[in-house]
Amino acid sequence: DGARPLEGEAPLTFPETPGMRALAGETIRGELLMVQRQGYPEARVLEVSAAPMRDETGRISGIVLIDRDVTDGRRLERTLDQEVLRSAELESRVLAEA
Repeated sequence: DGARPLEGEAPLTFPETPGMRALAGETIRGELLMVQRQGYPEARVLEVSAAPMRDETGRISGIVLIDRDVTDGRRLERTLDQEVLRSAELESRVLAEA
């Protein structure tokens, strides 16, 4: 199992994971990670947000972490982009031949 930034090659180290960064006081919003889980054939893209929870003295007492699988939506966006390009190419060919 491992996670890496969507644009990166190297897997995240444990301190680089959103949960550990939130425990260190950082707020993460909408970070995209590629996650490969053991036993699953395909890597998934997760949109991750995390934030520290603080007690009344301001000390970090926990975190809130939310991840959302956006793999299918991203795949659909790429397909639509390809179709738009293909349609534009066909339109320019038709106009050139007219």
